[in-house]
Amino acid sequence: MKHLSLHHVMRATALACMLVLLQPAAWSQLDTIHISGTSIDTTKVYDGTTAANIITLGEFPLLPYNLVTIDAEAHYLDASVGEDKPVVVTFTLSGDDAYRYVTPDSIVLYADITPLPIATDGLQLQLSREYNGTTDCEVITPDSLIGILPSDTVGLIVTATFASPNVSFINPITVTHTLIGPQAGNYILAFPFNYIGTITRRSLNIGGYPTVRLIKEYDGTDTAHVISRPELQNTIEADDIDFSLTAYYDSPEVGDNKTIYFHYQLVGDDIDNYQLLLSDEDTISFEKGRIVLPLIIDTLEGDQQFVATAYGFCSNERATLRYHVQQGEPIHYRILFSDEALAAGFDTNWVNCNPDDSLISFTIPNNCPARHYEATIEFLNVSLDPTYYPCSFNINFNNAYLVMPFDDVISIDNSGSIDGQPDRFRTFQWYHNDQIIPNYDKPYYQELGGLTGKYAVMVNMGAEDEAMVCPTYFNTADKTSLQLMPSPVVSTTTVKLQGFEETQHQLQIFNSHGVVVITTTFEGTQYQLDLSSLPQGTYLVTVDGRSTKTLKL
Repeated sequence: MKHLSLHHVMRATALACMLVLLQPAAWSQLDTIHISGTSIDTTKVYDGTTAANIITLGEFPLLPYNLVTIDAEAHYLDASVGEDKPVVVTFTLSGDDAYRYVTPDSIVLYADITPLPIATDGLQLQLSREYNGTTDCEVITPDSLIGILPSDTVGLIVTATFASPNVSFINPITVTHTLIGPQAGNYILAFPFNYIGTITRRSLNIGGYPTVRLIKEYDGTDTAHVISRPELQNTIEADDIDFSLTAYYDSPEVGDNKTIYFHYQLVGDDIDNYQLLLSDEDTISFEKGRIVLPLIIDTLEGDQQFVATAYGFCSNERATLRYHVQQGEPIHYRILFSDEALAAGFDTNWVNCNPDDSLISFTIPNNCPARHYEATIEFLNVSLDPTYYPCSFNINFNNAYLVMPFDDVISIDNSGSIDGQPDRFRTFQWYHNDQIIPNYDKPYYQELGGLTGKYAVMVNMGAEDEAMVCPTYFNTADKTSLQLMPSPVVSTTTVKLQGFEETQHQLQIFNSHGVVVITTTFEGTQYQLDLSSLPQGTYLVTVDGRSTKTLKL
């Protein structure tokens, strides 16, 4: 046997090993590395990249071949802020023996990306403003952002509000920053600053000047009467705010050219938020006025009755009453008539007082019902203060009730033909030329020798309801004459006139009761009168209410 040297043995061994390695079955069998327990940083602050920080590579078996290095990298799928975001960990092998192993598979872990804190600078607010009913605080200059990554686009919206809308010298302000832009969600503002502001009182204006009654009657006080007041301007519509206005004279005594002062004061639930430009406690002088004596009219004290004649008033007459002013300065008067008087046609109108005649007068309406009327006279003093005086007046019956059945007889028509009320009048008292005719209480009056002058009668309808009948005039002794031919009459008679100036005449025939049975008109001095429709009897014929003749049929 041939003995080999050690050198030859070692060389043979190396060759054998190389042969083994060169066999295909030998070098295709690669080892797999199993890594467990790899860990990453579970959170990171947004930095604009997807890089994640590996904390622990993990554990793997001892490798037979030591010339191998294992490296790992971790990356988020995207760089934006979020929670439980997937992080892919990939492994790489390096070193002389790396070819002997299969690269470990990638693994997926989860981690957070938190917003990047940033700061602001340069904010300017309107820290003091006037009350306007809101909590709005004006941002004069918005602040700018500090710490935004150059690759990102982020904007800022800034709003500010006071803690209270009311007036306050220490009023906290809350500032709200809103980030906008594609990458706005990746940032967060650092702690906000605290601001303190002031809301001052809102200044109000008085829109114009008040009006005041410049003249008042003396009443022992200095109070002046405000007629109208201006509007309060610059208020907030929803607020309870207004002002009171009082006016007063410089003294309560009677006098001219007196200074009137005005005092303004704010009122309402929201007055603490306002101030008047002239201070709510200020008083200003504005006008010159007068305090005059109260009106006293001495001739109208008590129940004063208008009296024009002994009979009262008739339709279309003018009622007049004289008065005397004891003190004061009346400028207007009016008569406040009762409802009955207004229904009869009286008017209640203001009339200027005339100091030269001191008369009150009014016209009696046509066909005014006869009765006693009550009224009140209202005077206005120069101060426009009213003074009232009661008064009354009587209205007579129309003189149509008076008829002349014969040349020497005047009678009252009590048949009801005029007003539909027969036997209306109960008692009678006759007057002639404004003088009472004593002891003559019949429904007629006879004047021997013919009726001449003015006649009237006072009538009574029962109880104390007394009234006059307006006077009428008769003159049977005038130069006019009326002839009836023939008379007595069978059916017709001729009427002949003499001394009448009128060319058109009215003829009336009255029966023995004073009732008109025929009324007709004609022209000229002669007229054929047909009486065939009348029964036999005695009648009275009048022409134009003046000439009268008795006619027998």
